[in-house]
Amino acid sequence: MGYDLTYATATHIMAVLAFYDGEWVTSQKMADSIQTNPGLVRRLLTQLSAAGLVVTRSGPQGGARLAKSTQSINLRDVYDAVMQQPVLKTSTREPNQTCRVSRGIGNALEGAFSGAENAMRNQLKKTTLQEVMKKI
Repeated sequence: MGYDLTYATATHIMAVLAFYDGEWVTSQKMADSIQTNPGLVRRLLTQLSAAGLVVTRSGPQGGARLAKSTQSINLRDVYDAVMQQPVLKTSTREPNQTCRVSRGIGNALEGAFSGAENAMRNQLKKTTLQEVMKKI
């Protein structure tokens, strides 16, 4: 099992756009900063754009820039834009019906996982992109 870096990558994209403060930034320039490929950046930009966090334009003079000020974007906005599922989730495998643990583990963990997700989202809401940029 690997780590899902979607959120970290999307936050990095937002920080690059904040750094260039209103300039059109190419997906290649963002990809170079993140050390990934521009296709991944463009996929995340599509989601960030749909959430109203960035504006994009295509073509030779294309790129992306923030749609709002850094003080009006919080880390939960970014999380909600790109994370399709909670970070903590129970197994999607069919439980072994002959095993009591297998049958019950999903329900046993659901409340704790849901509570942790809500706490994390509430914490992310307290930090703006502007605050992140002050630390960079």
